[in-house]
Amino acid sequence: MRRWAGLEGRAQSLQRYGARQHFNLLPWSTHVEVYWGNGIEAYVTPCGPKQVGVSFLWDRARHHAVCGGKALIPALLRAFPALQKKLDRVASCSTPRAIGPLSRAALSHVADGVLLIGDAAGYVDAITGEGISLALAQALRLETTVVPVLHSSMNSVLTAQDLQRYARAYRSIVRPYYKMTRWALFLSRHPILAGQSIRLLGYYPQVFQHLLSANMGLVSPWAFGWKIPRSPFLYRRP
Repeated sequence: MRRWAGLEGRAQSLQRYGARQHFNLLPWSTHVEVYWGNGIEAYVTPCGPKQVGVSFLWDRARHHAVCGGKALIPALLRAFPALQKKLDRVASCSTPRAIGPLSRAALSHVADGVLLIGDAAGYVDAITGEGISLALAQALRLETTVVPVLHSSMNSVLTAQDLQRYARAYRSIVRPYYKMTRWALFLSRHPILAGQSIRLLGYYPQVFQHLLSANMGLVSPWAFGWKIPRSPFLYRRP
């Protein structure tokens, strides 16, 4: 849709790809597990009584030797020995799928007779898992930004100028997502710093909850209403 409307932006430098596969296996946890590596993550989700879904996101520049086809999932699993051991000799129950590069840009979110919603309007990465919620939030804003214009306009086709209220609403909705996603991608490229950040979030779950709310645009990432206590492990000498 973005290309059809002539709104395709230039190619992005970030070359991140995604893949997924399901396995016939009793879930070992009721929670989603996230495994972090150097420029690669694995996400394990219980999908049923005897089914586990495993998805991967990876930076092609750091993992250029990853093969395609039937060798794709085994090659990605090698980056996570503990997870690979859990899935060793376990039968798959779906066809592996992959897509990329994930990062896409749009020249604009509106044009004459066109407005873009969701991934069509531009996309950074799936690392924070906000794609569907962003699309729904944008769709809901049509009621206040586009519907009134449709009622009052005498034109059969709304112009890009008519759709500027939606364009501003779109930017306000995705701004927190872009900030938090770029921060998460920075951590994915620096595993030592990522490990320290995960330890911090585990030590202070209220910080993690605040950042999740910020990622959804409910609060500012830096507007903490409470003081973060001193963490012993951050100041411990090696």
